[in-house]
Amino acid sequence: MKNVAIIVAVDEEGGFSKKGKIPWIAEPFASADLKHFQDITTGGVCIMGKRTAEDIAKLKKTPSAELLPGRKSYVLSTTSNYSLPGTISAPSIRVILDRHPNERIYLIGGNRVFLEGLAFADTVYMTIINNNYSCDQKFPLKFLVDNFKVLECKPMKDLMFVKYTKK
Repeated sequence: MKNVAIIVAVDEEGGFSKKGKIPWIAEPFASADLKHFQDITTGGVCIMGKRTAEDIAKLKKTPSAELLPGRKSYVLSTTSNYSLPGTISAPSIRVILDRHPNERIYLIGGNRVFLEGLAFADTVYMTIINNNYSCDQKFPLKFLVDNFKVLECKPMKDLMFVKYTKK
């Protein structure tokens, strides 16, 4: 499947979540990662789980009709009446891919979305945080290394932006 990317930030151990939250969200470097996320995903279709969508809604500083301005936001839910302002509910990644065959799709979390999305993804945008946050949710780094290769790498002071492409 072309035009499908995963975008994730992980610590040195591949962790991306601790107790359902991004553990480094208050760190000074987090704004650089959020800007990177916005620059990459703007204009695309974002797919996320319910908790990820609800966390984004809580983090928003300014109200808008879209959960992520400039992007279509889909929330995976098997509950047909699930509703979050600024999002569209869908039962599976495949349904969304079929609705948007010519648009760039971004899988933005959480764990289920990442695991299911690896079968569809041709690109992974990974921010690697230069620290260990003892996360309880980890990205499958072995699968990434076995099936993707580094295309670009941009190191910064506290983090590194890496773009992987399918082998």
